[in-house]
Amino acid sequence: MKKSFNLLPVEDFWRPMLVSICCLATLVLLLTFRLGTITPGFTEAELQQRAHTATTTSIVSNPLHLHQKVGQFILQKLDHKGPAAMRAPSVLMGLTAIVCMYIVLKNWYTTRVAVLGAFLFATSSWQLHFSRLATPEINFLMPLLLLVGSVWMHRDKFMMFAPVLTLISGILMLYTPGMIWFVFLIFIWRRRLVKRVFKRLSAAQQVGTVLVSVLALAPLVWAFALDTGLINSWLGFPETWPRPLAYLSNLVSIPRELFIRGAADPVYSIGHLPLLDVFTSCMVLLGIFVFYFKLGLDRTRLLFGAGAISILLVALDGPVAITLLLPIVYILASGGIALLLQQWFTVFPRNPVARALGVVLISSTVLLSAGYHLSHYFVAWPNVPDTKASFSHQP
Repeated sequence: MKKSFNLLPVEDFWRPMLVSICCLATLVLLLTFRLGTITPGFTEAELQQRAHTATTTSIVSNPLHLHQKVGQFILQKLDHKGPAAMRAPSVLMGLTAIVCMYIVLKNWYTTRVAVLGAFLFATSSWQLHFSRLATPEINFLMPLLLLVGSVWMHRDKFMMFAPVLTLISGILMLYTPGMIWFVFLIFIWRRRLVKRVFKRLSAAQQVGTVLVSVLALAPLVWAFALDTGLINSWLGFPETWPRPLAYLSNLVSIPRELFIRGAADPVYSIGHLPLLDVFTSCMVLLGIFVFYFKLGLDRTRLLFGAGAISILLVALDGPVAITLLLPIVYILASGGIALLLQQWFTVFPRNPVARALGVVLISSTVLLSAGYHLSHYFVAWPNVPDTKASFSHQP
């Protein structure tokens, strides 16, 4: 007997649809505003990336960061070689990362916390720098896509899409240096669910899945055969391993760069400003406190495991950029926001005025933090002489 499907009335979904469209349009505007003119030209790294994606030969010889390179290659073949065009693939990946951040937070927290956390993430100058450059660092935000697939795998209404999304995102991640460890971590986390989903497929679907995966990874295997040294970068390891004391110094520099004193790199920041503002730093510390007392949850073990892998890889000072810590940091910050709201609602369980006041205060603080980062990126940073000098290379 055929099942009947009742369509929802238009009034039940047009408002959420309209809100979603407005939010996406705002994000697109944020990530594309003055994309090609905010700086006078390219950085040297962007020019090198454009050269590496100009021909199929250069891409085949080194297919790492393949999805970004394919986008830049297509744009160059269409004779779009300016800063805005070369940065467009990064914008698309940045937009995907923001949407994925919201989906993850929505599954782990309330809608209110998800909106505040995703907004904080979207307006972060740290995120804006990497999402609006033609360099490969933006690829290190793609674990969020794999995380969405793994989160959706236990949701019945997304069961049809979750395995496909997980497979595609896993393959894309395998083209990014160091991401093999995260694919392995996600597989361990969801191994029972992955096996159960795979067993539900027919024999033909199972064979097709394996064949598609093999064919999709064939360019990577071919590149390894041509240059075995590429395997080292693929694993996230540096060409020259740091000495123990240097490695310890690199480990210490990570929290210092996040919270206290950033690296003096005019391409990504102003002077020695840390990557996080005071409010976000406090929320991250609160988030660590929250997750520490929820060690029994699978998501906590996943988050701490991903954080440990990220820190170890970044400290090697190899091909893995500190961008890898960005999603983890803002998931922790969202946990801190959730704790603040929870404590406020515990003190005022029934007073609607007090509850609304708490939401307004926390939302206002998030807005102030966003205002700081937007001013940092769109107003102060482009006008710093060192920034102009770094972006002085003309197309």
